[in-house]
Amino acid sequence: MALKCNPPEICSAFVERPRKHPCGILNDGDHPPVHHPGGSDHPDGTQNVLSPPVGRGNDSDTFGAFQARFIFYATVQALASGLFMLITWEVRRSGLHRENIPSDLFSRAMRQGVVLALAFLLSIPVSFFSEWAYACWAFVPLINLVITRVRARRRTT
Repeated sequence: MALKCNPPEICSAFVERPRKHPCGILNDGDHPPVHHPGGSDHPDGTQNVLSPPVGRGNDSDTFGAFQARFIFYATVQALASGLFMLITWEVRRSGLHRENIPSDLFSRAMRQGVVLALAFLLSIPVSFFSEWAYACWAFVPLINLVITRVRARRRTT
C-alpha cells in the first residue's frame, strides 16, 4: 500500500523505509503487503502508526459499557458534591470559619453543590436514552449563573 503525504517529510517520520519482513519478504512496495492478525503489517506494529488496528471489536461498543462507566462516574461526582455540601454545612454549624467571611458564602456553596449533584444525578437516567447525557453537566455553570442573577435581582428590588 503506497502512502501519499504532502509534504513527504511529514510521512518520513512515521513510515519506515523498506526492510526485510520477519517472514522473509522484502516489502519495498513491489510486493503485496503481508497482513498479520491484529491489524498490523508487522508483528511489532511498526507500520500501524497512522491507523488503528482493524478487525478487533472495541470494548466500548458492547451494550451497556457506556452506561456502566457513565453511571459510575456520575455517581462518584454526585457523592463528592454531597460530601462537599456536608463539609460546608458542618463548618457553618460549628463556627469553624473566620468571622470576616461574606454572609452569602455558605449559601452560595450549598446552592452550587445542590445544582452540581442534581445535574450528575439527572444525567444518569438520560444516559440510558442518549449519549448526550454529558450535556446535563454543561448546564451547571449556566444554571448557577441564572440562580445568582435572580437572587441578586431579588435583593435589589
